[in-house]
Amino acid sequence: MNTKPITVAIVEDNNEIRQRFVSLFTETEHIQCVGNYFTAEEFMSEFSSINPMVVFMDVHLPGVSGIECIEKMKEESHQTQFIVYTVFENSEVVLDAIKAGATGYLLKNTPSEKLVAAVEEIIRGESPMSGSIAAKVLKAFQSEIRKPESKLLSSRENEVVNLLSKGYRYKDIAKELIISPETVKTHIRSIYEKLQVNNSIDAINKTRSASESQCARYAHTHVKVQEEQLCFAAIESLFASEKPYLTEKYSLSALSKQVGYPLYVVSQTINRRYKVGFFELINQLRINESINMLRNMNEKISIEGVAYECGFCSRSSFYAAFKKLNGVTPTEFMQL
Repeated sequence: MNTKPITVAIVEDNNEIRQRFVSLFTETEHIQCVGNYFTAEEFMSEFSSINPMVVFMDVHLPGVSGIECIEKMKEESHQTQFIVYTVFENSEVVLDAIKAGATGYLLKNTPSEKLVAAVEEIIRGESPMSGSIAAKVLKAFQSEIRKPESKLLSSRENEVVNLLSKGYRYKDIAKELIISPETVKTHIRSIYEKLQVNNSIDAINKTRSASESQCARYAHTHVKVQEEQLCFAAIESLFASEKPYLTEKYSLSALSKQVGYPLYVVSQTINRRYKVGFFELINQLRINESINMLRNMNEKISIEGVAYECGFCSRSSFYAAFKKLNGVTPTEFMQL
């Protein structure tokens, strides 16, 4: 009989929830918690050394998102199983998590005993899911199987296929989309797997043959300069006048609605104009705001208060983002 414990890691930026996991698995004889982290970056840096069998992953994290982290780590280890543990239950997030490689999906109101059961189920090859999530997955799957091939791909993957069809090489695609060549290769592998092909020619032909190709939407995929300029001006005006990024869990889709431009236009405008991704930009803006507040801080507000005023959902996420950008923690900054 195999008595080796099931090794588990937790990636969650809420200290209280993270400690709940640690306490739960410490008290569970056959499960061993080998690491707990409040950012995906910290988890990824130690992944190879802890090599967990199961990972509980939050979706909304400072810096790299939980879904992005799962996708990257599944490339490194197919053996590790990921259970998304979040408050988000909309179909788009659920489907994105599963596409990224998540095997389970639980809501944060899941009782402790079901968390332990979920670990056991996933080791047996099952896919633990909250009841409401399972229904959404089934509905999304039924809709997905009716889609033409190109709609099985993400918008970024369609952009990659479109550039391949124009004769771009991997390094050219990386330059055009402002991503690394390794990221391009990751997208290519994902495209081949989703379309069940082995080369770029077959991938291009398969997406072109679809009656409602999503590639058509991204034909000549880069945003026109004038549209990018107008979108950038709208973002700058919004950020200066309303500072919506101080809202907790501010999202790219929310920004898209506020400025009146499609997601892909807003995303590419941010990448080109600010030279960073959306979440990194939001963290930069929040930290800049926090610096001003810390410099003028009075007795009526604490450092934790500054964190929440600036849109961070926990003290730990604020400290991590602050130190990443400034090299010191907020407490150390106040002592300078």
